[in-house]
Amino acid sequence: MKNDVIIFLGPSFPVDVAKQLLPNALYLPPVSCGDILRALRLNPKIIAIVDGFFENTASVRHKEILYAISKGVKVYGAASMGALRASELNYFGMEGIGKIYHAYLSNKITDDDEVCVLHRPEKSNYEPISDAMVNIRETIRAALTQSIINESSALHLLSISKLLHYKERSLKSAIIIAEKAGVSDLEKFTFWLNRHGMINQKYLDSKQLLIFLNGVDQFKKNTTHNFQHNHSLYLRTLQLDVMCSPSADHNLSEKECVIARHLAYFLAAKDAILSKRPELSISDDFSEHYFRCVVIFLDLSVDKIINPTIKNVVSLICQLWNFLDAYIQASSISIQDEFLQKFVNNFRRERRLETAELTFSWMKKYNLDNEAFHKTMVSFFQFYYFVLKNNFDQLGVLINTEKWWFLEAVRLSQW
Repeated sequence: MKNDVIIFLGPSFPVDVAKQLLPNALYLPPVSCGDILRALRLNPKIIAIVDGFFENTASVRHKEILYAISKGVKVYGAASMGALRASELNYFGMEGIGKIYHAYLSNKITDDDEVCVLHRPEKSNYEPISDAMVNIRETIRAALTQSIINESSALHLLSISKLLHYKERSLKSAIIIAEKAGVSDLEKFTFWLNRHGMINQKYLDSKQLLIFLNGVDQFKKNTTHNFQHNHSLYLRTLQLDVMCSPSADHNLSEKECVIARHLAYFLAAKDAILSKRPELSISDDFSEHYFRCVVIFLDLSVDKIINPTIKNVVSLICQLWNFLDAYIQASSISIQDEFLQKFVNNFRRERRLETAELTFSWMKKYNLDNEAFHKTMVSFFQFYYFVLKNNFDQLGVLINTEKWWFLEAVRLSQW
């Protein structure tokens, strides 16, 4: 099956060429935080990381890779982010491929920026704009071996290249700067470079990985990990977020997606409560308070709720929210005033309700007096703290973070 092998690939290697080398694989964009957990929803046997995002979004977490390994998935890395993570997690069972991986593993290189490049967006196939430092090193090393450049000039070029920010880094720029600084003996090297081009070690390592994966036994269980996996609160919270999220190819509208996500969270909470207290039942009745909570929290307009499907989903969320609040109240958990006040302050700040006048105007819009406002904030905080932040263990239960709750929400919504 195509989902048996999942590869995160971007600027290091063209995906169309990769598909020729390894056609029976699912190719995804560069990996970022949570993507390994998302990939696990497809039950792969192998996950390979080549490229990963890191600056404008959170990078892939070590814990999610370790979680995949603990589940018996074979995880490989090469060329870029994959080489870096594989060198860091080698002891725990992540396998690295290629020269760059071994350079990290042996501490010949240590900095993250060695593999970083500026690249074009996905529609332009992540084409690199800058040169990776590892490629510059390999190119200069080859020139040294062939006596194209002397050691002094090579060291100058390496030093200049390393000082350049990765977004502006290129070997040609380093040559220009070096020549202006009076470094000699670069004419022969420049001619050689123009004739032969740079050595693209990231490309070569990526290719080596793909060829290697072609011969891997996908059905052999990974049993190489030698660690006790700590299923931390952070990982469980990240997992819950992933399991309450859609796949990239969903066909829901933006608003439908938001509603389904929140329904997924409430379904997960309900399941956790009933796993401990199966005798409890969910009432079809709910007060206007919960309808108002859903309208405000999900930023719904009345005309949207006229839609029969959305109306049914809103009613279900109201019932589940009522069930959640009742369970929390019965558990005798007391909310500290300072935590609630901090939440309210953030709530007002996010909606630009900085002054009392603006806040009262907003309250009037939703027919909230002071008592109703306080009650609404308590319900919001309890959902935020216990469910979204996955502090359900304080209620004596754990949420199942291995079920894809978003699919369950879509099924119940009949979207």
